[in-house]
Amino acid sequence: MQTKNQQVLYILTNPCLAGWIKIGIAGDLEQRLRSLNNKTAVPLSYKVYATLSIDNNRLKIAEQIVHSYFDRYRARELNEQGKPVRSREFFSIAPEEAYHYFEEIRKFAKLGKSTLEKHKKSKIDDEMEKIAEEAREVSEAHHTGGDINYANENIKNLYMQIKNRIFEFGNGRMRITEEPQRQYIAFKVNNKNFTDIKIHRKSLVLFFNIKSGQLPDKQGLARDLEINGHIGHHGNGDYDLRITDGKNLEYIVELIKFSLERNSK
Repeated sequence: MQTKNQQVLYILTNPCLAGWIKIGIAGDLEQRLRSLNNKTAVPLSYKVYATLSIDNNRLKIAEQIVHSYFDRYRARELNEQGKPVRSREFFSIAPEEAYHYFEEIRKFAKLGKSTLEKHKKSKIDDEMEKIAEEAREVSEAHHTGGDINYANENIKNLYMQIKNRIFEFGNGRMRITEEPQRQYIAFKVNNKNFTDIKIHRKSLVLFFNIKSGQLPDKQGLARDLEINGHIGHHGNGDYDLRITDGKNLEYIVELIKFSLERNSK
């Protein structure tokens, strides 16, 4: 816990910067985060991985130790002659390893155990990491979401289970079709989308063509894309649901059935 007479040595991670972390010192970490997470600066926000609170009278020695430990990992910009022209507070080191060095700094500076804190990941952090990973996949493979062959075997099998269950709902009144699009695979009833599925290597994202506030999702698995302001997306409707396994398959199929029936009227 930081006091008025302390600075904070921090480790920040960003899901957009795979392989890099940011290490620095701040008197007001919240203000530093607001500045770094300016909406025009980075696609996804920096998150605090760990902090070490340091008394001002020990700050100089702590800075020296930081430089001695981390300079070899520092990002350096070179000119055309190969000479460094700018050093940055980004370091090519795993956050777990950097945290180990923070522990060494704490001991060397004779700081109490409570001064070093590793921050817990939230569900939002996990979601942002998935978004960043999928963005990297798209960049690497120019994949756009409508090709089941891009998925790994587990996701292919999961997709086939969902697809088979969807077609079981078809009858003479409801003509169900599967139509691959550029951004997703559309499932239509009488030529109207009721569920779209976006393919990722390690997950599926289902879109339900239901207006905000109208999906009977008692378990709260789906995300309302309009409830807190519009979230852009490619699929039809105001709800999406990311799945990586068949854990809640029966429940999810019921949500698909609801969307099917609503859109068949």
